Amino acid sequence: MPHGPSKEHKASPENRRKTGEANLAHGEPFRFKPGQSGNPGGRPRSARLSEAYRAKLESDVPGDSRGRTYVEAIADALARRALKGDLPVIKSFKEK
Repeated sequence: MPHGPSKEHKASPENRRKTGEANLAHGEPFRFKPGQSGNPGGRPRSARLSEAYRAKLESDVPGDSRGRTYVEAIADALARRALKGDLPVIKSFKEK
């Protein structure tokens, strides 16, 4: 005996609106007005943690004989792995 709702009848709340569906009962002919964004503020440009990561990556690696930044040291390590045939690393280089 199968568990859960059958394929013929899926249980869902009757009062739930589908995405993009207008609520005509409350005078909403459209979900958004033409030209109106659903997220007017947009995606946040940067969070504090992201800023901290950027600052760390741009700083020098302590004790590095070549005076590289963390970004340069990471790029060098990934390049060495790509040269050894590490396919996921090679793909990540290709995508950048």
